[in-house]
Amino acid sequence: MLAVDASPEAIAINRERLQAPNVEYCLWDIFSWVPPTAFDLNDQREFHIVKVFHEPSILERRLNGGGWDGWVRSSGRFFLYGSVRPVQENG
Repeated sequence: MLAVDASPEAIAINRERLQAPNVEYCLWDIFSWVPPTAFDLNDQREFHIVKVFHEPSILERRLNGGGWDGWVRSSGRFFLYGSVRPVQENG
């Protein structure tokens, strides 16, 4: 893990509180800092993205009527977000 801060005091406080040998500390201005390497943030989860625009309420009704349980909302412009899961069958 890499911790970056422009404040030596903040780094010292974090180092003392955390006391973790797996944390590397970097004293740098975060706005001009360039990471030394690319970071792999993949946590192995997979997401499926809907690429066709739908009215959120209509999409939610269609999903809930088609074997899914969940909700769909709009971010205000361009993007929809939500959470749906397959309906669990009893038995």
